[in-house]
Amino acid sequence: MPTMKWKDVVDCPPFVQITGDPPQPAYLLAWMRMEITGEWRAIVTYIRQVGERPAERMLVNVGAGRVKPLMPPAAYKDVRRIQLCRDGDIRDWEPEPPAEP
Repeated sequence: MPTMKWKDVVDCPPFVQITGDPPQPAYLLAWMRMEITGEWRAIVTYIRQVGERPAERMLVNVGAGRVKPLMPPAAYKDVRRIQLCRDGDIRDWEPEPPAEP
């Protein structure tokens, strides 16, 4: 039986940077499309610590335009894409099939 390396069995979401003041590095968990508006948003997580308070994990969604890649493009190919539907359900997003000529 071949020996596996930890990087072959443990997956870590890719890094991105959320623009703002200050910029915030985060892990990109998923892309979410809003069915009503067609807008894409990023679901990200990061650690926030203010002063002496305990660190807290933040899980937020931000507009896709505020997310900048920090890794090579191949790192993002398997990021899940979901859709928030008009009825409130969340489903895997699938691109529209090409139109027939």
